[in-house]
Parts: sequence; C-alpha cells; structure tokens
Amino acid sequence: MDDAGAQGVTTLSVMALGNEPEPLFRPVDVNADGRLDSSDPIDLLGHLFLGSPAALPCGDGTVHDPANRALFDANGDARVDIADAVQLLHHLFASGPAPVAGTECLPSPGCPDTCR
Repeated sequence: MDDAGAQGVTTLSVMALGNEPEPLFRPVDVNADGRLDSSDPIDLLGHLFLGSPAALPCGDGTVHDPANRALFDANGDARVDIADAVQLLHHLFASGPAPVAGTECLPSPGCPDTCR
C-alpha cells in the first residue's frame, strides 16, 4: 500500500548473469546463412569432395564432430556423406522428406547462432 492507501503491484525482475542462451542453428544449413536452400547441399558436396569450404560451421569443423554429424546427417544413417546431399536435393526440389533433424532452428552448442 502506498501513502494514499492504494494497493499496488510490485514486479521483480531477475536476470541471471553469465547464462547466455544456447545458440540456435538450423539443421543442414551447411553455409550457416540461416536458411535451407540449394547452396547447402552444394556446399556439403564441396566440403566432402573438394575441401571447400574447409570446415563445417560447428564444433571442430569435421564430419566426425558430434554437432556436425547431428545437424548434417540429413538421412539419419549416422554419417555425413554424399547421400545427405542427395537427400537434401530431393527435399528441396522433389518434395522429398525433410532432414531427420527437421528444418526448424535447434539449440546447438558449438555452433554459431544463426537463427536469432
């Protein structure tokens, strides 16, 4: 109650310091531009066969890193290889199934935050 006898509401705001939100990353967004489009399977093929881009955007940059394997294994066979690029092309151009991790942004520690 204030001095005039009116009852008020007090709000308390608490901010946790040092607790940054987990980065959000879109599965199979190989070039980390925040979108799933035709450049992603092309970049995956370039990484696998030409070494360009030299690194994938998450973790240690290799197909063996758990973050990259989880995000870029489009067909769910526990590997990142040419079949994932083919599955992405099928999804993008022939209404094939979505990548196993989906197409929405996911919390992805070790990846850049490309969805905020």
